[in-house]
Amino acid sequence: MGEAIWRDIRHGIRALGRAPGYTTATILTLGIALGGAAAVAALGESLLRPLPYPDPDRLVAVWEVREGNRSSVAPANYLDWRREATAFEALAAHDMRDATLTVDGIATRERVAVVSGNFFTMLGIVPAMGPGFDPDMDVTSGRRVAVLPHETWTARFGSDPEVIGRTVQVDDLAYEIVGVMPPRPSFPEPGLAVWVRSVTEAPEIRDFPGDVTQMRDAWYFSVVGRLAEGRDVASAGTELAAVAGRLAELYPETNAGSGTMLLPLLEQTVANFRTTLIVLALAVALVLLAAGVNVGHLALARAATRRGDMSVRSALGARRRDIARHLTLEGLLLGLGSALLGLGVAWLAVRAGTASLARLLPRTEEVAIRPAVVLLVLGLGGLGAISVSAVGFLHSTVKANARVRSNRSVVGGLTGQGLVAAQVAAAVTLLAAAGLLARSAARLSEVDLGFRESGLVTLRVAIPDARARAYPERVAEYRKLADAVARIPGVTAVGIGSATPLSMGPQANVAIVGSGSGEPGPNVGWQPVDRHYLRALGVPLLRGRGFTAADHADAENVGIVNETFVRVVFGGGRALGRQVTIGLDGHDRPITIVGVTSDTRTRGPADAPGPVLYRPLEQTLRNAASSALLVARTDGPADELLVSARSTLRSVAPGYPTYSGARGEDLARAHRASQSILFVVLGVFAVTALLLGLVGAYGVASYGVRRRRREIGVRMALGADRAVVLRQVVGRGLAPAVVGIPAGWLLSVLLGRTLESQLFGVSRSDPLTLGVVSALVLATTTAALITPARSAAGTDPAEALRQE
Repeated sequence: MGEAIWRDIRHGIRALGRAPGYTTATILTLGIALGGAAAVAALGESLLRPLPYPDPDRLVAVWEVREGNRSSVAPANYLDWRREATAFEALAAHDMRDATLTVDGIATRERVAVVSGNFFTMLGIVPAMGPGFDPDMDVTSGRRVAVLPHETWTARFGSDPEVIGRTVQVDDLAYEIVGVMPPRPSFPEPGLAVWVRSVTEAPEIRDFPGDVTQMRDAWYFSVVGRLAEGRDVASAGTELAAVAGRLAELYPETNAGSGTMLLPLLEQTVANFRTTLIVLALAVALVLLAAGVNVGHLALARAATRRGDMSVRSALGARRRDIARHLTLEGLLLGLGSALLGLGVAWLAVRAGTASLARLLPRTEEVAIRPAVVLLVLGLGGLGAISVSAVGFLHSTVKANARVRSNRSVVGGLTGQGLVAAQVAAAVTLLAAAGLLARSAARLSEVDLGFRESGLVTLRVAIPDARARAYPERVAEYRKLADAVARIPGVTAVGIGSATPLSMGPQANVAIVGSGSGEPGPNVGWQPVDRHYLRALGVPLLRGRGFTAADHADAENVGIVNETFVRVVFGGGRALGRQVTIGLDGHDRPITIVGVTSDTRTRGPADAPGPVLYRPLEQTLRNAASSALLVARTDGPADELLVSARSTLRSVAPGYPTYSGARGEDLARAHRASQSILFVVLGVFAVTALLLGLVGAYGVASYGVRRRRREIGVRMALGADRAVVLRQVVGRGLAPAVVGIPAGWLLSVLLGRTLESQLFGVSRSDPLTLGVVSALVLATTTAALITPARSAAGTDPAEALRQE
């Protein structure tokens, strides 16, 4: 038996080698489709696999809920949760910030995690070197400690085995290194440079003069918890909601109406990307369908050409099981080749796509072609192989005349046309989905962002020794840097701010002075800016005045608000002259509204603007200001200004890290990036499905013309016109498209329901998109049918009759 199998394998290799066109087409068609499936499966597997921590199902993300929306957490509320909730083994806080990291005199701007002392013990992570954070350490001792990710240890400290006890400077503070983590994805954010322990159990606010642990009206950090043994998310959520209710009764001015939300940490990590995964999975399924139909066509055509071979084998005594074994092994060779090609395509796609997806999807650093993905690809390849073998076997075990009729009906008849219709439907569905995303992106590009994008440049700069300087000195230093950029030829304005116009900035409760309400006010954005900031952005002032040099630290506290602030806080009524307080400025400091400016899209182009309070930079003494955003406007090319600004800042302040440089157009493009990536991926799948559909239509038409050559010859001998034959072949070939296009409309509307959260300003059944896609499919299908139609119309009647 073993010898027979090896003989059949060798014979199968030779047989496939004698049909290079069939072999290559089958492996390429199935392999490319399997590669797409493997790449999407690898992405999905990395997102959905258990988190790399002990008992990951007990890890939960904990949020506050305010005004019906999920919110970050306030320090005093978090500390009360820790004291009162028994459903958790531990609750830990973390906050991600940009900071200047200085090692051996080299300063760079990096992402830094400020965490509570129990952060790593809560996750169940043990450092590879050093003791790590001691949860019982006295935070009032003033000792500052840090833990390095493995990547920072190797890249910045040269894998120094004596690194424990050394110091690393974060901004202008020195931290003692007490641990190095093993190589693994860093949490809460990949690529962070260092974890530093908060000097309070809640992440501190730099330069805040009060006790941060008493704050309940500023929400700026995240909380992760580990459920106690035997507790689940539902019971823990009920207990924490009861704690939140008690806090609302005790502190109605800040906590009234607030609540809590718990989510499994894995679900929290991938919740925003489920739609993307579902859409990609459906796209892969449609491409696999189109590829499977094409492979079926190839197998049927191959079986038709091997009738003589199979008949000879039967005549020489081959049994049906021998033929079945031979064809099965031949099919398995094709399946194995397709699977190997698919894994190669997937590996290339993963390597090429991971870097571009890292900013858009979580856990992309964990994407790999793992055994589960390999087994999936081998299984799909094996399924394709079995299908090919079954086709060959069925056509080898029927009588010759029945076989002819079968081939006619399957390849060129209703079944073949039905398969092509399925391919067309798949192509229309994917093209429509990609078209909807393209239309949505076009609509987003038309949204008025509230500032003038053209000629705008933003660039962040940090002062490494900010804490060593008094706050007025820091402001003066940033003013000096802004003045240096303002002297660049072509620059018309330079402002200083803390957040881009597409960001809310830090958020806190606002209260109207004299309102007499005991309820907490709305949550608003808070942005310290200088007097040139709004002018440099090109944001118009609608009422009142802007900031002036007279709005210094000793002057009356003033603020400028946007239109949404007026509507949300003042109910659309009078704003000028009224006074408010805000948590991040201190409720003991009334702020007089002196101006109203137009809205910018502070939540991105697709969402309504949020309420924002702008404060003079000189008056916001509680702002750390270790870094600032320079906003410059030029009447020349923005690209040139960005290069010149970086060069100027390096010469004026060589030790100051500059980073996150962007043009005005780049700011909006960043918010559309996830949609753009999905459009590109869907577009690739759509074009692949369309090409497979065209190949299928061409193959069915060509096979039909070959089968009907005698009939065509007879009709032409009897006087049929070439144009008539041409129209009939094209019309017959377009019949599957006419059926498949409406089916594709229906599928695209269903897929659009899944895609709806990604759409902006366009319906999932948008008639323009469906019309353009239908016209494209009809036009390309017609083009694919021209060659076989011309072949049919060029038939020589005498030659056709002689051959028959």
